[in-house]
Amino acid sequence: MAMLEMMYVYFDSNGDIKTISPDPVIVSDSYSVATFPLSEVKDILEGKKNPFDYYVKITKSVAGTLHKITRKQVLEVSYVRTLDNFLTEVKTMAKSADAFVLIENIVSEKKIKISLNDIVKVLLHEGNDKDQDTVNSFINHTSTSLFFTRKNDPYFLLHTLIFSPKELFEKSELFWDYNVDLSDSSVYTKKLLDGYSYRIK
Repeated sequence: MAMLEMMYVYFDSNGDIKTISPDPVIVSDSYSVATFPLSEVKDILEGKKNPFDYYVKITKSVAGTLHKITRKQVLEVSYVRTLDNFLTEVKTMAKSADAFVLIENIVSEKKIKISLNDIVKVLLHEGNDKDQDTVNSFINHTSTSLFFTRKNDPYFLLHTLIFSPKELFEKSELFWDYNVDLSDSSVYTKKLLDGYSYRIK
């Protein structure tokens, strides 16, 4: 008889999946853990399903506590297009000045700075129809998310940042404080423009 292989799934108070491991790992005290058969998390581990689209649902009854990996409901339908259909990693460009959207992690201050290149505003007014359409699409997004994960590990979420592209367009720079360790992190997002760049300072 084949043995049932179990996996440890760590999640936060919202049920968001933080990491999946075949063995117990040391994580934040604020995380909870439940075990699931490998078959239930295999598609997530193989990249066929995005862990950000699922959460651990807890149901309590007289029989005990039941944990179930459940797909998140889509609360808002957006018809504005993105360049990516799935989350992709934001790489570091050789020259920060070339980035349309520059995400800077200022580790010493535990602060995230997002800057929009001035060329984006120029493209809106002086670019061709395609450029203007792309910039307008960027502005029309009500919000977009940046997912900070352990370095090169999209399955270990450390921090989530949500911002308004329109506000970034209007102010050119936005700042946020954080209180976790992002000194060795990667960023994943759905890109709304070409030329995203992430750097740790």
